Amino acid sequence: MKLYSKYLIFMIVVLLAMSSVEIFAQAKQMRERIRTMKKIKLVEVLDLQEDILDKFIVRYSLVEKKKDKQIKEFDTVEKKLRISIKEDNKEDIATYILEFEKARDELSKIDKEKILMAREILSDKEFAKFLIFEKVFHQELTKKIFQERRRGKGGKGGRGGKGGRGD
Repeated sequence: MKLYSKYLIFMIVVLLAMSSVEIFAQAKQMRERIRTMKKIKLVEVLDLQEDILDKFIVRYSLVEKKKDKQIKEFDTVEKKLRISIKEDNKEDIATYILEFEKARDELSKIDKEKILMAREILSDKEFAKFLIFEKVFHQELTKKIFQERRRGKGGKGGRGGKGGRGD
């Protein structure tokens, strides 16, 4: 009986590990889809000439990649800070506060870099569209996600029926 219990516990642990790996992979896919969707929507909003579009997208993608890397760094520092708070380690708290502030400042610099890059390439009207897009994209995305979740709880099968978009 003990062997059976150990086997059962082992299988549960393996299943949980596999599930967490699958969830992580799905989250990564979702982030990639959101990035792609953001670029597509941005291209639609800006309606740029092809030569300007190529230059803009290349530079925009480079800055976004840099930002993604910094966000990962920021998340890592945040986790370390949370652990040091939980462990009440005053030295680590002080150290990670400084690292947290530095990571946050670096994110701000990257955002400024993106704005300067766009300003350099785009006309005033295109730049104005870009600024508004950058401000509202994530707000609109969050709003749509919550709408889809509410529809799913309303008994329509989780995706809102008719093609999953509520069309």
